[in-house]
Amino acid sequence: MTDAAATELIHAQVPLCATLGITADTFRPDEVVLSLDWAPNLCTGNDMLHGGMVMTLADSAGEAVDVAALGQEVLVAGHRARKASDRL
Repeated sequence: MTDAAATELIHAQVPLCATLGITADTFRPDEVVLSLDWAPNLCTGNDMLHGGMVMTLADSAGEAVDVAALGQEVLVAGHRARKASDRL
């Protein structure tokens, strides 16, 4: 899978990644590298990247590793809300 195709897959599976502009720089079974560009609106008042952004990137990378190593069939909807009115 190309990095562009991997980015599209990640954006489709985790729409927040699309919103934040997270991209797949490397996407292979033995290595996954995701990137997030620094932006002032993603930072705390001290111009430091918000911890939630770091955790979002780490969580997304974890899912990407599973997909790169095991294929798309590992994606599950168990933790996703079914519709906007559902609560987690």
